[in-house]
Amino acid sequence: MIRLRYRPTALFHFKRLDATNKGALTLLMPTPYAFRSALLAVSDNPSEVFESVKDKQVIVTPPHQIVINPCWVKILDLKRSEFRAQWNNPEATAEYQSTMSMREYAYIPGSGHADFYIYVDSLKGIEELPPRINYFGKRGSFVQYVGQEQADLPVLPNTGMEYELEDFGENATWDNVNVYSEAKPSRQRFTQHVQPKLTIKGTRHILYSI
Repeated sequence: MIRLRYRPTALFHFKRLDATNKGALTLLMPTPYAFRSALLAVSDNPSEVFESVKDKQVIVTPPHQIVINPCWVKILDLKRSEFRAQWNNPEATAEYQSTMSMREYAYIPGSGHADFYIYVDSLKGIEELPPRINYFGKRGSFVQYVGQEQADLPVLPNTGMEYELEDFGENATWDNVNVYSEAKPSRQRFTQHVQPKLTIKGTRHILYSI
């Protein structure tokens, strides 16, 4: 396997799949879907490299240490009375109200363990793409490419904290993943376990060692 290393440059937030507008906790690492999408986003010819991107075996593991910062943020939300009006008449002017929402932002401390590890079975067809990636998911979660190395296949635990991740569907086509296409996205969800050790817990942050 080839292990790619990316280092977040600031706080990041990878919204969990069960997130809502009022509550969005973070994953500890980007999903394989986000990594494949990032490869396509930085490619000069995404439709041509799609098959190479799709066929790779991709495993993402969290960093060795991570700090989770829960906080409340102020957002604009559609008034409940407006939902039915918008449903019946999409062109109607929507009315929003200011409300609070729960969010988690994560930070990776230190320099020696401040990396995401992304394992790929081969770089054939995508050799030039990994160093071009500078964000996963939303553009606010910026990362810096650190390098690559040969590594053994990681052994993932079968128990511990459970996270639901997603990847390209087995029958995914270019139209399914092209954000400019009207085709329904092809995604498959799976569960991955993490065994973090609670190191420090404060009122505004939680430090895990993995």
